[in-house]
Amino acid sequence: MENNFKKAKMFNKKASRKKSKSDHIINTLRIKKGDKIADIGSGGGYFTIRFAKLVENEGHIYAIDTNKEFLKYIELQAEKNNLKNITTIHTKSNIPRIPKEKLDYFFLRNVYHHMPTRLKYLQKLGNGLKKNGKIIIIEHNGKGFFNFNKIFGHYIKPEIIRNEMKKAGYEIDKEYDFINQQSFTIFTKTTK
Repeated sequence: MENNFKKAKMFNKKASRKKSKSDHIINTLRIKKGDKIADIGSGGGYFTIRFAKLVENEGHIYAIDTNKEFLKYIELQAEKNNLKNITTIHTKSNIPRIPKEKLDYFFLRNVYHHMPTRLKYLQKLGNGLKKNGKIIIIEHNGKGFFNFNKIFGHYIKPEIIRNEMKKAGYEIDKEYDFINQQSFTIFTKTTK
């Protein structure tokens, strides 16, 4: 467990670095009091904790991850920060376990490339969204001369994400390019 707690802390440290632009990401999302958000691939819970503070007690955050020990770490951080609006959910990587209630946002940061059955996965997420709900995907894009994530295959090109999301029944709401070597796209369900 200790090694996974160290890994969770390392993930949080990386997310909080200036070059990760976490403040800019959060300001861009305009999360408000009462929102309900699932942080998929929550890792060490950096965004889970920040979201929980923003939505206050009227909102709720679901930390969803395949690693039980990361989720335990998040529970401890929630307790330390006196946050009672976080629920952890252990899931498998192929099909997500999602909350029964409809959500405002699904937030996926640096996790898209880990999903083995993306089309089914994305379609299931759509069932958990409110009418105007959004899926936020931030993913390494493989750009840059010396890119660790590209070397080890930890990236997905933005055009692949856009194409797969379209096949799964989503359309682009907004795209941003302020994060170096990462795409940042917000999707909504396609209206027909």
